[in-house]
Amino acid sequence: SGLPTMADLGTTKDILITVTDGDLSAQLPPFDLTVKYTDVIPPTVTPPSNLTVITHDTGGLTASHAEVSRFLHAATAVDNIDGQVAVSHNAPANFAIGTTTVIFTAKDAAGNVSASKNDTVTITKIRSGDINGDGSINLTDAMIALQITDGISQTTTIS
Repeated sequence: SGLPTMADLGTTKDILITVTDGDLSAQLPPFDLTVKYTDVIPPTVTPPSNLTVITHDTGGLTASHAEVSRFLHAATAVDNIDGQVAVSHNAPANFAIGTTTVIFTAKDAAGNVSASKNDTVTITKIRSGDINGDGSINLTDAMIALQITDGISQTTTIS
């Protein structure tokens, strides 16, 4: 009685049903019953957090850059039937200076496609002289550039 569960999937052979009503009894011929499940629920994608990377390179960063690659591979997807499933994305091979939206999706074995989840990769170029990468040239940069070791002042050229 009730609805079948995942444990009921498959075929049960030679089912025999007997119906009785007081003194009368009837038996149906044996038959096989197959319970199938049609997966219509798409996987759920969990994207990584937005990423910001600071670089000296004016050409941006490639998708294989360590931080960018970690970001792209951090998304996960889970399906109610298949469990963990692969995540795909539309990331470019090169991330230019600025913000790029990356769309993550997943597909289960039944072909159900997840809702898209978006996150961003922001590549920021360090200004010349901005040694600590905070976006401005200030006393902190000068202190990093001027390192004092054993009382001897050493300077680093800021390009």
